[in-house]
Amino acid sequence: MRGLTCIVLFFIMSHAVSAQHDSKKYQIQKLETVYEKLKEKGESSDEVIAGFRELRNKATAIGYSEGVLKYSLQLISHYIKRSDYTSALALVKETESLAEKLKDYKNLSILYGRISEIRKTTGHYEISLRNAQKSLYYAQKIKNPDLRFFQVGFASMQLVTSYEGTNQDSVLFYAKHALHNLEMMPQKDKSQYTKKQSGILFANMYLGNFYTSVLVPQRLDLAEPYYMKAYEFRKKDTEIFKIYDLSLLTALATFYVEKGEYGKAIELSNEALEIEKRKKKPEDRILSFMNLANAYGKLKKTGLQLQYTNAYNQLSDSLNEVEKKAHEQLVAQTVSETDTKYESEKKRLTWGLYLALAAGITAVFLAIRYVRKRRSLIPTAGTGTRLTSSQKRSGSKINPSSIPDKTLEKLLKKLSHFEESQKFVKSEVNLTWLANHLDTNPKYLSEVINGYKGCNFNNYLNSLRIQYIVSKLQNDPAYLEYKISYLAKECGYASAQVFFTAFKKETGMPPSAFIENLAGKKN
Repeated sequence: MRGLTCIVLFFIMSHAVSAQHDSKKYQIQKLETVYEKLKEKGESSDEVIAGFRELRNKATAIGYSEGVLKYSLQLISHYIKRSDYTSALALVKETESLAEKLKDYKNLSILYGRISEIRKTTGHYEISLRNAQKSLYYAQKIKNPDLRFFQVGFASMQLVTSYEGTNQDSVLFYAKHALHNLEMMPQKDKSQYTKKQSGILFANMYLGNFYTSVLVPQRLDLAEPYYMKAYEFRKKDTEIFKIYDLSLLTALATFYVEKGEYGKAIELSNEALEIEKRKKKPEDRILSFMNLANAYGKLKKTGLQLQYTNAYNQLSDSLNEVEKKAHEQLVAQTVSETDTKYESEKKRLTWGLYLALAAGITAVFLAIRYVRKRRSLIPTAGTGTRLTSSQKRSGSKINPSSIPDKTLEKLLKKLSHFEESQKFVKSEVNLTWLANHLDTNPKYLSEVINGYKGCNFNNYLNSLRIQYIVSKLQNDPAYLEYKISYLAKECGYASAQVFFTAFKKETGMPPSAFIENLAGKKN
């Protein structure tokens, strides 16, 4: 009798376990159905984010670890799109440990790529680079070749952006590495085909941009084949071409302005503007205005040059205001975290120094300071002298009350030495870099620049760089013959477009018009 009872209990328990398994399988199917519907929406609305949070909570409740990981990555992506880096980083910590536990190399690569993206946006460039390297490391461990080639290509492009402005050789190496892996990727179905071909188009476009706007001196002869390979998609696959049509047409227009084929530049810019009306991407519209103003200026069509310069100016002012608000929000989100990190890093470095001294290791640091007094801008085109943004700012000083007086005095002296040394032309300079260089933290430095320079860090840096290059243009006739891309590199800009925007904001006119006006006065 006892044996029969045991057999009955065994079957009852087995049935319960099986029913529980079927129930979990059914719940997972329901979650995946909702997941696909949320993905289709694409937007980062409150509704979509709330949906992914609910999915994540339900997956956690039923022990569906793979789902928790997948839904978390979607949440992180949406947080980044909304510039909510605090929420994104908080979720990253949990997700990272789960991905490592599951040995999910694909999602580990994606996750470290997300971290790299956040850290770069918040100015932590070294941390961003390390995470981009981790992303590539895990991508290379993916066993499935279909997934591996694509993810290695994607991670390589993230390393490209991490090295921009600091190491041209690494930028070129990883851009070509990305292209090679994407070309090796199989295309068994439509999804894989789209990923592969869109990636190839983008990598070719990037390499064209590199040789046109990043490499010094530029190599238009090397840029053209890459641009043409990207442009071939217009005939080869219009659907793939439409993904990047606006960016590619704008990049090609810039290329043809540099090459001196102004008719082609004008044609492509006008086409880009028509597409932008549908896609609503003002960052591409402003580049088209810039290309048109430059092209018409070279063709001596003053009326059209003025028309597009004015259009550029109006849109630039609008975008600058949006950028200012976004920057203020970003600083508010990240400054406390950065401040804490600085203090702990400072203690670690101090202890390291004591150990080095105890071991008898000594080092001598030699520094040579070239002191050059900055000159003010000369009158620009138009009637009378234009007051520059830096001159307007010099009138008022607001004492940052949270900084001790002695610290403030030392920091102001160091800031003055930094300006005199002209190290601001280094492309890697940002708020974190300068804070480390001046042995302070980003919070104090930001307060001092706001209080004593009357502007945020980005405007302060742009002002120094533009005044530097204006001084070169005024005092060295050779600079009047240089291309805009070379002038941009000379004063620290990795992108000619960013230089164009900063120059116009500081002087009131685009660099090409400023140079023409200055050359006319000298003649």
